[in-house]
Amino acid sequence: MMQVGGPSWTVKLGRRDSTIASKSLANSDLPKFTDDLTTLISHFTNKGLTLKDMVTLSGKFITDPFVPTCTSLN
Repeated sequence: MMQVGGPSWTVKLGRRDSTIASKSLANSDLPKFTDDLTTLISHFTNKGLTLKDMVTLSGKFITDPFVPTCTSLN
C-alpha cells in the first residue's frame, strides 16, 4: 500500500512465542481431521486462539493454493 501512497508502519521481526524450539511441544495438542466441533474448539482455545481464529485458519488451509490438497476433504 505504501507504494500507492497508503499508510505504513514498522513491524518487529522474529518469533515472539518462544526462545527455544521444541518439536514435541509444537506438535502437542494438534487437531485431527476426525475431531468433532467441541474438540476442535478445545484444541484452539488451549493454544490461546479464538473461535474466529479457528475459522480463519481453517479457511486458509482449505483455500490456499500453495498448501497441498487434503485428500480427506474430497
